[in-house]
Amino acid sequence: MRLLLLFLRGPASLKIGLGVVLALFTLYLQHFNGAREAQFAALAQRSSPAPVAIGAYDGPRGGTAIEANLRVLINPAIEVQYALPRDDGRAPTILHAIGLADPEHPGKLLGAIEMTGRERARLLDWIGQNGKQVEGGVLVSIDGLIEPPIGLTRINLERAFLNRMRPLPNSAIWLDPYLGERAAILAREADGTRGTQVYALFWAAAAGLVFLGMSQRKSDTRRRSFEAAVAQAVEARAFAMKLAGMTATQTELKRFAQEERFRLSQKTG
Repeated sequence: MRLLLLFLRGPASLKIGLGVVLALFTLYLQHFNGAREAQFAALAQRSSPAPVAIGAYDGPRGGTAIEANLRVLINPAIEVQYALPRDDGRAPTILHAIGLADPEHPGKLLGAIEMTGRERARLLDWIGQNGKQVEGGVLVSIDGLIEPPIGLTRINLERAFLNRMRPLPNSAIWLDPYLGERAAILAREADGTRGTQVYALFWAAAAGLVFLGMSQRKSDTRRRSFEAAVAQAVEARAFAMKLAGMTATQTELKRFAQEERFRLSQKTG
């Protein structure tokens, strides 16, 4: 609350500047998300790529709208967990990650799938229906988006795999699987209406800040002009009294200034 009061009492240029910055940020956000949505829309128009062994995959390891269809060996026993702290003080979210190996080299992990507990249950059910049980795990072709986790989440999951003596390579492939819902997922990512309300809120806030700043600037200009007129009247009164051989005391000049402010306010009001 105190910061809000300080902001409201701050200079008009601060409010106008923040409004302009917010407007520019909103423009950037709309452009960035628009380009992203267009990429997913284009991806949805194409067929899912043909399966390729994860060891033979040579595509990007990250980016926007990057998908792959990987033939992998999954051993459900090679799974790690990470407790993701929450800002609201509630119990942390438990993230799971399961390793992905090449069928020809089952002892070496080349990628992983990060998931929540609910997603883990769906994944294991889907693998059970679509995979083939072989020595060392389940052989399955699984398609999805290449989306590595970011920041501390990735660091802690990689450390967990290392602690299991199953380190991931620097070029690890992090797959976010479709699990049979490719069309629905790509349509959702390409939906350009999702951010409409957020953009409208940002534009309204930017316009409000600029309007507030401009109003304050106009008010400040009017107040400075008002005080300048009062000061000029007081100076003229003191000069007139001096010409008449009278000495104007500070008390008299202050009282005259108050009367002049009242007179001008009545005139301009």
